[in-house]
Amino acid sequence: MRLTLFLLTISLISCTDSKEPTSDYGTWNTQTILVKDTANMHFEFPTDGWASQERDRFVEEVIQAKIENAKLIELDDYNEFIKVYFVSSRDEMKDRTGMGASGTANAFTKQLHMAAYTDEESDSSDAVTRPPIVHEMMHMVSCTSWGYPQGNLTWMNEGLATYAQGSCNGHSIEEIYRFMLEHGHLYDPQEFVGTYFYHLDEIIGYHQAAYYIQYIREEYGIDKLRELWQADMSRFEEIMGINWMVFNQQVNAHVIGKLEMTPEIDWEKMKQGCVE
Repeated sequence: MRLTLFLLTISLISCTDSKEPTSDYGTWNTQTILVKDTANMHFEFPTDGWASQERDRFVEEVIQAKIENAKLIELDDYNEFIKVYFVSSRDEMKDRTGMGASGTANAFTKQLHMAAYTDEESDSSDAVTRPPIVHEMMHMVSCTSWGYPQGNLTWMNEGLATYAQGSCNGHSIEEIYRFMLEHGHLYDPQEFVGTYFYHLDEIIGYHQAAYYIQYIREEYGIDKLRELWQADMSRFEEIMGINWMVFNQQVNAHVIGKLEMTPEIDWEKMKQGCVE
């Protein structure tokens, strides 16, 4: 009995002496942003900096990109409600999206995030005065309409968005592919589909994929493009009626027929990314 009372007393003392748990939930702060709502779109911009200064132009470009991209993949009607956020640094992009990219699209949340800033306000070694609006909007339009492609068809997702962009440093997708073919920059077809897409060189991989998309759309039609997008790479021959290696041979012969003379491209500049 004494032992029971002793243990009970110790237990009560222990409970009495314990401190109330405390939590630091931070403090409230006021943040001012610029907000604009249009038909089926919501925009947010910072109050100062390049993004703020160019906000009217950016809004117009986003709306136009939505319209043109829907036309490109032959959608009769596209009215998804999209939220678009412009920020002034890659650090802000990383805080909001988990990636310090110049642009991201999330078709699940239907949110676009864009970085736009000059050298003077940059927190990195580059400026983003031309955010990838068309590219990211195509991700949004295609993936909210067709769904995300399977992992082994990521090349189609990035290829379509790059194709929609239309050019890089003043050169068309076709010209870039022709140059890469002539100078041995293209990935071997099996390596291209057998490698995790984002481990490929960005300039080469994105533009190789973009010309594949262009060829399929122009030679096979949008229905075949969508069918493959919603399938799997293992069904390529079944859907396209041609195996992957022969397809590549046809693509290469096609581009040589279209552009007999290899375009002159400053490859060192091209490797730095699309800045024009």
